[in-house]
Amino acid sequence: MSIAANADNAEVIAGLRPRRVLDASGLHCPLPILKAKAELNKMREGEVLHVHATDPLAPLDFKSWCVRAPHDLVGIVEAGERSEFYIKKGG
Repeated sequence: MSIAANADNAEVIAGLRPRRVLDASGLHCPLPILKAKAELNKMREGEVLHVHATDPLAPLDFKSWCVRAPHDLVGIVEAGERSEFYIKKGG
């Protein structure tokens, strides 16, 4: 539902304790989102999922999906061809 501001990413991410890590590297839309959704379905509200992705459209996809889903995209790290997403499961 919400997206953390990029300026606050480092501080926000430093305080997170991801419950699960999903490596979606090499997968293209819609697979990273579908796999993230499946992982989040196994988690409790408030837990954080850490996703690694290499799809160049993944940042746009995850931002858009989290606006529509009951989850919060609390952090994004983009480094070269790799992006990391921190998603807090909503209710």
